[in-house]
Amino acid sequence: MNYRIYCPSYKRANIAISHKLFKPEHFSYVVREEEMEAYQMSFPDVDLIPVPEGKVSNLTNTRNWILDNTPENKYHIQIDDDMKAVAWIFKRKPMALDIDHLHHIICNMFEMTEDMGLHMWGMNCVEDPMAYRTSKPFHFNRVCLGPWQAFIKTELRYDEVLYLKEDYDFFLQHMHRDGRIFRANYLHYRVDHQKLAGGCQMYRTEEKERAQNRLLEKKWGSKIVRMNWKSPHSINMRIVV
Repeated sequence: MNYRIYCPSYKRANIAISHKLFKPEHFSYVVREEEMEAYQMSFPDVDLIPVPEGKVSNLTNTRNWILDNTPENKYHIQIDDDMKAVAWIFKRKPMALDIDHLHHIICNMFEMTEDMGLHMWGMNCVEDPMAYRTSKPFHFNRVCLGPWQAFIKTELRYDEVLYLKEDYDFFLQHMHRDGRIFRANYLHYRVDHQKLAGGCQMYRTEEKERAQNRLLEKKWGSKIVRMNWKSPHSINMRIVV
């Protein structure tokens, strides 16, 4: 299967690690043109796609630029650049997948998603054995977030008003159109984006997070986007569909 993994990366030429998890023929870092030299020095054997200078200003712009400029790839994945592993739960313990096994699972997930007439698939957002029920390895209405969002020839685009919560909104767009998405509960990713410099951390603050939450709630309604009722100042929220 000719799928492609696009990994937006900004000011992380020395710390991006996601390429290590995948077959090189399926993977690309997407970087700003002005940073190409730094990334080439750090990753001489990794495919790099330059975004022309001045075309993007944040991650949401970059996600849409990728979708608009890679029409030849029907099977499309966007991931974060700080992914340490993709793992599954086996006997209540997380086990990281090797490159070949992960490739096989990606192909299977795309095939099953397409067979069901859907356009988006993802995986569990938390590394917690209690979040996986043996009798429910898959869900069709659980959120799939930005560290791993996979699409089949989608014409939808990220909402550029939402420069921090664009992944929640994109999931909701697919739910609204198709009525469901495909999520593998038994799979999860390990990322480190809260601790690393660069990327969205260049402009992420608690105040901006809360403001973006309110915009998302205004767009989709309080029955779907629910704020943390225990603390109105929290940046946490729930998506209920």
